[in-house]
Amino acid sequence: MNAAPVSIASLAGTTGTHAAVHAQITTVTTKTTRDAKPFLELQLSDAADQFTLRVWSDHPDFQTLKSTAAGGFVELTGDFVTTAFGLDAKNWSMRPLSEDEITTLLAGPPELQEKQQTDLAHIRERCATLTDPRLKCICELFFEKFLTRFQRTAAARAYHHARRGGLVEHVAQMMRSADAIADVYPALNRDLLITGVLFHDCG
Repeated sequence: MNAAPVSIASLAGTTGTHAAVHAQITTVTTKTTRDAKPFLELQLSDAADQFTLRVWSDHPDFQTLKSTAAGGFVELTGDFVTTAFGLDAKNWSMRPLSEDEITTLLAGPPELQEKQQTDLAHIRERCATLTDPRLKCICELFFEKFLTRFQRTAAARAYHHARRGGLVEHVAQMMRSADAIADVYPALNRDLLITGVLFHDCG
């Protein structure tokens, strides 16, 4: 029976742990060494973290992965170590995830799901307090039309909250900041601040 997969974050700092990780291949980049030998860099991401796997040209899966398009979901099993370049895997093998495994991966760990639900509730509560009927209506229409996409979208591709649901986390964090700023500067229009935060990354 296969061992339960662990998160990428749980392997940070490891000096040699045999484990399986479920992740999405977000990028596949072909590079060359100083000796002009080709290798691949695969960016692997789970619901909360990411790392780069280097695939050398003598690996059995090199040619297959070289032609792989980004976006696939895989289980990476191997010996994980932390090097000067970050987390890496040795003696690894890879297989595609099943549909059920993909669904579980995308949902994220229970603690992350709970945090994102709390953040979403905070966002909707703050929008419900808007006093300007026009801004309140725009926010309600946004939730009506785009709630599902809003919940599953990352806030950025790499720089911050670059994970499924990251946009909800980012917007909630900024809404708390907007509330704090409005308390310090009462002349500011709180409705505009709250609405602006909701929409600032929605495109």
